[in-house]
Amino acid sequence: MPSEHATGPEDVRVSVDLAGWYGPLEYALRNTASFLLLGDGTAIVPAAIDMSFPGPAILPLRSTALTEHQIQEQLRL
Repeated sequence: MPSEHATGPEDVRVSVDLAGWYGPLEYALRNTASFLLLGDGTAIVPAAIDMSFPGPAILPLRSTALTEHQIQEQLRL
């Protein structure tokens, strides 16, 4: 049975975040969600970065559009 969900581009449907671990404060201030699913089907995840020093000031993100079937599968999981 399909789950009803908001379909707006600013409506957060799923947010997976890592929290509660010990690490440098600088990393905690730059931490973003590991997976973010918005109501319009936009999925946002951290992008790959190279190991160059000192690294990017702003961590890159990657986005992709999910179909309604893929959104329903994520909501089911």
